[in-house]
Amino acid sequence: MVNIQSIQSLLVTALWALPLVTGLVQVVKSANFLADRYIPAASVLIGIIIGILLIQLSVVGAFVGLILGLGATGLWEFGKTTVAGISTKNEKC
Repeated sequence: MVNIQSIQSLLVTALWALPLVTGLVQVVKSANFLADRYIPAASVLIGIIIGILLIQLSVVGAFVGLILGLGATGLWEFGKTTVAGISTKNEKC
């Protein structure tokens, strides 16, 4: 049985770990370790590692890490397209 407090604890951990994963992926990206096409896979891998380290060495930790990695990729893409849209809109004015 899953209790509400453990779910809340996982969500709080994921909330502050998402920018951490995004930052680590940016470090890997700026260090030119990987080609750009492998960055989303690296994001998922880093997310899984962080999830296992922060939550626990289990399927739950790996699953939360998977969500962190996917969320970090989505957060980055959202920010990139939003900034691009704003700068394009300002250039037209």
